[in-house]
Amino acid sequence: MNNLFKNLPLPAKLLLIAIIPLLFLLFVGFHLYKEKVQKLDMLESYRQQVTTSQQLIQLTVDLQKELRYSYLYNLKKDLRKEMVSQRQKTDMTMQPLENHTDSSLSGFTDYTFLNNLQTIRAEIDSNTISTDVITSFYINAMYRINTIAGINTSNQSYMRSVSQDLSDQKVISQMMCFLGIIRTNIFNALYTGDNNIGILYGLRGTYDIFRSYEKELLATASPEIIKKYVSLKQASSLLAVDNYIERLFRDYAFDQTFTAESWWKKSGEAMGSLSNLQKTLQQENSAELGVFYNTEQMNRKRTIVVLFLGFILVGIIVFYSIRYINIRLREINRAAQKISKGITGINLGVSTNDVIGQLARSINIMDKNNTIIAETAQAIGKGNFNISVQPRSQADVLGNAIKQMRDELKEFTLQQRNRQQSLTKAILNAQEKERERIGAELHDNINQLLTSVHLYLGFMHSEVEKREELIPKSKKVLALAIEEIRKLSRNLVIPGLRGESLQICIKELINDLALASGIQFHISCEINEDLLTHEMKTAIYRIIQEQLTNVIRYADARRVDIKISVDNEYIILTITDNGKGFDTEKVKKGTGLSSIISRCELLNGELQIVSSPGKGCCLYVAFKTSLLKAVENEENRMAQLAL
Repeated sequence: MNNLFKNLPLPAKLLLIAIIPLLFLLFVGFHLYKEKVQKLDMLESYRQQVTTSQQLIQLTVDLQKELRYSYLYNLKKDLRKEMVSQRQKTDMTMQPLENHTDSSLSGFTDYTFLNNLQTIRAEIDSNTISTDVITSFYINAMYRINTIAGINTSNQSYMRSVSQDLSDQKVISQMMCFLGIIRTNIFNALYTGDNNIGILYGLRGTYDIFRSYEKELLATASPEIIKKYVSLKQASSLLAVDNYIERLFRDYAFDQTFTAESWWKKSGEAMGSLSNLQKTLQQENSAELGVFYNTEQMNRKRTIVVLFLGFILVGIIVFYSIRYINIRLREINRAAQKISKGITGINLGVSTNDVIGQLARSINIMDKNNTIIAETAQAIGKGNFNISVQPRSQADVLGNAIKQMRDELKEFTLQQRNRQQSLTKAILNAQEKERERIGAELHDNINQLLTSVHLYLGFMHSEVEKREELIPKSKKVLALAIEEIRKLSRNLVIPGLRGESLQICIKELINDLALASGIQFHISCEINEDLLTHEMKTAIYRIIQEQLTNVIRYADARRVDIKISVDNEYIILTITDNGKGFDTEKVKKGTGLSSIISRCELLNGELQIVSSPGKGCCLYVAFKTSLLKAVENEENRMAQLAL
């Protein structure tokens, strides 16, 4: 896995890094959206529960009315039409509850006794049931229905604002349930007049529970609900009904305040007041839940939009970051490639202090150092060996190498200058000796010949009779003088070297030397002279001249072979004689040999002398052809250094 990641290109690595926050954002966004959907579903469930609760409470009201008509019909066979009509209303209220998809209402007719409703109705119609059984059935059904009417939102923090109202609504519903039971039993007692004291004793527990719910409402309800309940109790029939009930359970005796019909009517108004209060709370709760639901719907849409925009924004930021990093790294890479090729003058913009900025700053420092090194090397190349070279560290290979090169070039230049001075001195000495030789030649030979001509001319004026004899003699002496001057000038100047070939000039030289020395000279030239510069031709000619002069003076040779050839990348000059030879270890380097060595060194040539006593001598000189065209520039530079 590690190798796979290493082999990925940089954009792919950056993309992998960028995918993590994008996936995390997508994960968080999905869960936020899911939470919003769940919240909406829960709010919708609460709204449905409120509707169901309203339907259950309405069912208890319809059952209570059906109880009254069934009770009166069972006793007096009266109000059957009203009873049948009320049954239809009860069935219409119960039908949506039976068909409800909520699992909490599944089989609710079984545990609310409503599965026996049709049986009770049939027995009422056939007059085979007592009023006590009728009353007990309807009261038990209403009580049980009331226990499942209501919702619980206490564990939902965002529902706390409506949780209190829903709880208050539940308490009012319980009060209505138990007040309805008390109401029905009092009506029964007033209507029949049977066992009134026993009914009151039997209802005592129901009355206490009713009072406990009223105290709970006054203790725990919101101030608004308490205020509404107190106002309702003071302004409606609820106060008269409540006072009458309290008097009954205090005195355990019925008075003449109400008849059965007036009680039913007055208590019905009280029940209606409580029912209206409960409906008002239900409507307010439904409206508040609707606001919650609509708000959550808007929040869900807003969440989707924000997540989408956030995802796009993060994607843009990631794309821009990857693009910026790639661009900067490409710039740095191009700069590094230029530096690797020796290019200077690079200036990378540094706008940050992060890794990329520090890398760009390092590239700029490298470029600056390379520029300094290049300028330093250029100055050293121009001969400025006093320039300061400061290596960047002990491990700076290049800086230390430049410093070492400066010191070695300084030493080498000094040595070359000393050698050049020595060479110049040797050349000057040779020139002085040559002047002395030329002066001796002019004085001892040419001057004597010209003096003889001068004397002959003088005799011609004084002794006319000898003029015919002296004129031929004067011409002969002048011819000898002219020939001597020609030989002398040929030794001083290479005749026609810039116009004639090197081979012709060498042949003229050896012809003159052959006449003077009697040595046999043989020359072989196997080279294209166009490859040679004038300086190279001059050097070869002078080396041959110096060596042949040495052979004539010291070797006692009878034959000399001269060969100029090309071998691979070298121009080779070989001069071989059959003279007496010498010991190369003991021989002293005279002016002639020093001149040959100096000319070889000036052209970076290689010189080798092979000789031993009695075996002649072989002079071997080799010049590289690749250096021929650079000789002239090198000589000029060395001449400038010598100055």
